[in-house]
Amino acid sequence: MADPLKGLFQAMLRALKSIEHQGDPPGTTKELPIDLMFEPDLSHLILDIWHGQSVLSPQNKDLKSLRLIRWYKDKPLSPWNCFLVTDPESLAHDFTSLQSYPRETVELVEGYHRKARSIFGRMMQVQQYIDRDRSHALKAGKIIPLVPAAERQQDSSRVGRSTQDAAAVAV
Repeated sequence: MADPLKGLFQAMLRALKSIEHQGDPPGTTKELPIDLMFEPDLSHLILDIWHGQSVLSPQNKDLKSLRLIRWYKDKPLSPWNCFLVTDPESLAHDFTSLQSYPRETVELVEGYHRKARSIFGRMMQVQQYIDRDRSHALKAGKIIPLVPAAERQQDSSRVGRSTQDAAAVAV
């Protein structure tokens, strides 16, 4: 029997990747932390770190009504920069400064971010390496995009394999 949560997390991951890449010019190969995540990673992040509930309304444990959004709105979504909330809370967050949240909420979120950094720390190192390596290769004209960003996003539903595997090749 298929695990219904697996399908939910796959759909959430596709949506998160699509949202994070909105506005990318066609054919770009911008790598983001979310691109390094797979369905089991997202499942672990939501169920084990965020305990499958909204930080602002912990009584809400309906995963279908929860959204993983950026905590710091000016930084890419990542395990160490996210916030699990309901749809209405996510809309309110767009218009709320972090300073307006109760200190206890901020401390709770920061604690979850520390836990995510410790668990997904290797992913942070890989992301830094990719950013540095890609920057040098692009400056030297040694990267040729093979698959346009739009096609990579459509193919992001594959579990267990990076959507960026064949995104670019060094010449």
